[in-house]
Amino acid sequence: MKRALFFLFIYALPVLVFSQQERTDILNFLEEFQDGYNLRDTSKVKEWTHRLMTDDVYIIGTNGVYPNTGEWQKGIKKAEVLFSNDWTRWGVLEADIENADIQIVSDDVAIVAMFATVTKSVENGYGRSNKANMERCIQRLASLSNDTTKSAEQKLYTAIWDAGMVLKQTELGETFVWPVRISMVLVKKENKWEMVQTHYSYPMAGYPPVRLIGNEIITY
Repeated sequence: MKRALFFLFIYALPVLVFSQQERTDILNFLEEFQDGYNLRDTSKVKEWTHRLMTDDVYIIGTNGVYPNTGEWQKGIKKAEVLFSNDWTRWGVLEADIENADIQIVSDDVAIVAMFATVTKSVENGYGRSNKANMERCIQRLASLSNDTTKSAEQKLYTAIWDAGMVLKQTELGETFVWPVRISMVLVKKENKWEMVQTHYSYPMAGYPPVRLIGNEIITY
């Protein structure tokens, strides 16, 4: 219900009719954003984030259960770290900029939503072979015997879940292509668009991989 109310609020905002030039300016911003992921030059991440984002930029990535944990962070310094990590570890991000949904809700505020993919493979240097993935799984399973935080029953469930997930994914091939949804809130300052908020998420089917029991975060 809270999610429904949130989207109702977003789409209840007035959408202004804007010129082709205004759309072009935002598309140029998105191209600059994509360029960072294309080049992956971590020595330039500070200049890139400071050029495209506000000092108090708010970022919600795909990792982070609570605010100020994982990839749920605020501030330009945190942005430097998060995007540097993305460029180093995540995979090849390709945003569908041409078909981005752009809505200008006031003279200086715009909302963007767009589809993207993240690809990891041996060929692009961000993935592992099926053999390597299975060997890593075996190492994780072997370490379960020394895990004092889980009961014997929890260890067995973890082993079943981990092994089943790896076997299913390796069955589908060594190239992993994940669909990603990216939304942004942009503000115009001195006739220049800057990101004040962004949110990345994976579409989900079935049970989410994270669950809360009391105050404990359960992954599997």
